[in-house]
Amino acid sequence: MVVRYTQFGPQAGTVELINGGHVSPLIVHADGSIETVTDHDVPVGLLDFATFHSIKLSLDTGDRIVLLSDGISEAEDVGGVQFGLRRWATNLTKPDTVAKLFAALETFCEGTHAQDDQTILTIDRTA
Repeated sequence: MVVRYTQFGPQAGTVELINGGHVSPLIVHADGSIETVTDHDVPVGLLDFATFHSIKLSLDTGDRIVLLSDGISEAEDVGGVQFGLRRWATNLTKPDTVAKLFAALETFCEGTHAQDDQTILTIDRTA
């Protein structure tokens, strides 16, 4: 995923991203509602003729966009059950989102080893 965030100027709060088959980002609005960004392209490297487009989003003050790798959503517990999108979505409105997500993931996985990278990026619009 490629992400560009504009913090200052007339385009402040603009997020531009290209999602080549990654987990859909979520926008957590200031009022606590959560919106899934469903626009995406095929996974990078799947088709040699694939083209990709950028998605422009606008964050209002107090909004947060959360992006993560599939190593989070597909992490498994000892029984092979995946962490899933519903479990990670319940932690998005908490003040320390990244720390809360990793704590929830660690508790869920009960000491199993990560099979993939586990990356989380949040961008908060504060002004």
